[in-house]
Amino acid sequence: DDSDGLPDNVELSVYGTDPIKDDTDSDTMLDGYEVAHTCLHVLVPDLGDSDADGISDVDESHDGTDPCAPDSDGDLVSDGPLAVLPSILAGPDNCPTVANADQLLVMPPLELAGAEKRRDC
Repeated sequence: DDSDGLPDNVELSVYGTDPIKDDTDSDTMLDGYEVAHTCLHVLVPDLGDSDADGISDVDESHDGTDPCAPDSDGDLVSDGPLAVLPSILAGPDNCPTVANADQLLVMPPLELAGAEKRRDC
């Protein structure tokens, strides 16, 4: 068992992943995490931004946001700096895992340019 969240027999028979390595494609995301987030590829390194919010899939996996959804908390503000039209406003969301309608008032517009300006909830 490689502690990636997938049973060894399932890794071999269903996903074709390595039951000895917890990250078969070496992209720093565990195989089980990639299987759970269906926009990700468990056998090919995910180096892009699947949800087009301006935060890479790898960074979202480490930040606790959803790499498959541009607005992880459903408050209509993008997790990252990019808008995802027609309904997700440009962020970054100051609290991307908890919906809060006041975030645009909390973050002055000048700070909206970079995801590194995120704040704790």
